[in-house]
Amino acid sequence: GDQEVLLLMSDSTNAEIKGYTKSETLLFDKLVRMFSSAKGRVIIATFASNIHRIQQVLDVAYRYNRKVALSGLSMQKNVEIAHSLGYLKFKDDLIIDIEETKKLPENKVVIIGTGSQGEPMSAISRMAKGMHKNIYVKKGDTVIITASIIPGNERTVTNIINTLMKLGANVFHEKEEDIH
Repeated sequence: GDQEVLLLMSDSTNAEIKGYTKSETLLFDKLVRMFSSAKGRVIIATFASNIHRIQQVLDVAYRYNRKVALSGLSMQKNVEIAHSLGYLKFKDDLIIDIEETKKLPENKVVIIGTGSQGEPMSAISRMAKGMHKNIYVKKGDTVIITASIIPGNERTVTNIINTLMKLGANVFHEKEEDIH
């Protein structure tokens, strides 16, 4: 056209579903409710690229006086870049090294990791399988998977949810809590 558009980018997530997408702000209140009832660690699985969602988790963690550890290289890099550019705002002492979580009471810990789609080497997948270097999911943990399952990933995500539940974790996910 007249403006010489070189690229059009579009998102087709849930394009086949009638209606509209709910506001991301609705998730904040659900996170508050889940955090308020969590007795042990809170483990969040989300896309490393969803900076707004990460900000919401950081805000709720701060509200409940919990320290946050990041698991997954893409999660660590994206948070670092977003923070340096001013897209993520948090107090410097909110985020701790994952090794530091072992020194804190479990009800003061949040772990944000990759793997909301059941990727085999993601943080949440390795935690569920007992293969994570630092985190082993156990009874009393609250695991929140904050993404809708992308078609084709149903089996792997369901297997991870089932494994987490067998380990005794309280698992919240899209089908149960509408937390996408």
